[in-house]
Amino acid sequence: KAVVSTQSTGNTGSIGASQLYKTLQECGCGVTLQMCKKLVKCYDTRHSGRLAFDDYMRCCVAVQSLHKGFTRYQDPSDHTLTTDLEGLLLLVLQARRRPVTNLTVD
Repeated sequence: KAVVSTQSTGNTGSIGASQLYKTLQECGCGVTLQMCKKLVKCYDTRHSGRLAFDDYMRCCVAVQSLHKGFTRYQDPSDHTLTTDLEGLLLLVLQARRRPVTNLTVD
């Protein structure tokens, strides 16, 4: 909640793609601003173009889980992952089962 409050522009209690981008960069997730725009569009349940706290948490859990799975299997020399459909599905399924960790709610 503190992150959303801190990153929120205009004291709206929600964040947009650029604030999400900044937050994810600070967490070490190398996603682009374009991807953050897609994430906001996907997780924005209020269709406002911004993420409220609950939407933000769901988005971060998904990104964190997939990021952990990706870093486990990536080629460390160039940060790429080569897989087939079954490998991709396994990564997604593992991410869905993983509990929420390292996320604090104030």
